[in-house]
Amino acid sequence: MPAETRRLSSGSAVALIVANMIGAGAFTTSGFSLAELGTPERVLAAWAAGGVLAMCGAVSYGALARRIPESGGEYTFLSVILHPAAGFTAGWISLLAGFTAPIAAAAHVLEAYLIAATDAELRPGLFGTLAILAAGLMHGLRVERGAQIQNAIVVLKVAAILAFIAFGAAVLPEHERTAVAPLEWGAFSVALLWISFAYSGW
Repeated sequence: MPAETRRLSSGSAVALIVANMIGAGAFTTSGFSLAELGTPERVLAAWAAGGVLAMCGAVSYGALARRIPESGGEYTFLSVILHPAAGFTAGWISLLAGFTAPIAAAAHVLEAYLIAATDAELRPGLFGTLAILAAGLMHGLRVERGAQIQNAIVVLKVAAILAFIAFGAAVLPEHERTAVAPLEWGAFSVALLWISFAYSGW
């Protein structure tokens, strides 16, 4: 039996992970978090806490992958460690919610930003649905070309984030700080929930 042929380069594989991490969550949660928490320092603290949680998850998955070197991800891990029923349930949850919900959220955000930027009048959900179909066809029909387009989009994402950082560094010192309300841990927990959603791309 011939060996399986790799169709993605290491660079494209890294770009795929970056694309999963930097998406609708990263570009939308910071605004909501700032509205809830009140200061950039609190938002950064929430992102740091979310990063620690994500790192714990990644380290756990790494340890499981070393112990169970088989394909299948959490389906295989839970099936081997707990029970096949646990893996079966996790697989269906991932299919129906874990993967589809972030895809729908990203398409919704893309459509909302497009409408806000162009004042276009679109039927709700139409552009997002077309974007999902186009991405599915792009990756399903020609993986190599899809990877090239994905890599270009990742470059744009990283460039946008660097531009936002540079803009914020230039503008922030010009604004005076005003008094803010004491930190509410309930609001911090809600912000951490959305930030964890953004980190879930790992």
